[in-house]
Amino acid sequence: MVRMKIYIFLAAIYFLGETVTTQLCSKTDEYQAIDWDRFGKIKGTWFDGLDIPNPGNTGKFPRTCHDIHHFKAPEDGVMFNLTLSVHGLFNKNTMDFQLHFIRRKGETYIIDQQLKTSFLSKLKKLYFDTPGGGATNEELETYADNLFRGEYFFMTDYDTYFVMGFCTPIGLKGFSHFRTITPTAKAIYNMWNVFASHNQVTSIGWEDMCFAWQ
Repeated sequence: MVRMKIYIFLAAIYFLGETVTTQLCSKTDEYQAIDWDRFGKIKGTWFDGLDIPNPGNTGKFPRTCHDIHHFKAPEDGVMFNLTLSVHGLFNKNTMDFQLHFIRRKGETYIIDQQLKTSFLSKLKKLYFDTPGGGATNEELETYADNLFRGEYFFMTDYDTYFVMGFCTPIGLKGFSHFRTITPTAKAIYNMWNVFASHNQVTSIGWEDMCFAWQ
């Protein structure tokens, strides 16, 4: 675990040292076109590994861990299953939900708004049924609002990382997923490289709570 933190620290230094301006939130024509049929053939799970927080965001949000799996490619976008847990307590209290991302324009997507009520209901039940869940109704509603408000884009190499991000008035927010529960140095390096190719600077949050149960 200590070695993993060192890898992330070194990768972060490389990443921040090689980039100077934010690009992804201002150049939507650069968003990657994802082959969702190819994704649907990839077996297994993509695990929550690194969060991309908004710069300067000090709001209090529920701490969650999630994995995504079972990709499908309807004509209007992509669908996949999300398994979400509280504070990294995988295999204990979890919620399963199928998200449907509808293509808006180019390579941007929004989550089907009709799913929001059901998602929030399941989210509240998960937190209130989990001892020490530690989230209020207001915080859970804000979490769901942010999730369903975003206009998303995706980045992947189909092998080591899968990033879903969206832009806010104060910067980039998103989630990075990896093929292993604990991200490998190669996966993080590959992800940093794609950010650097877009001259993207951001801060990250390492989801160590999502690995602690191993």
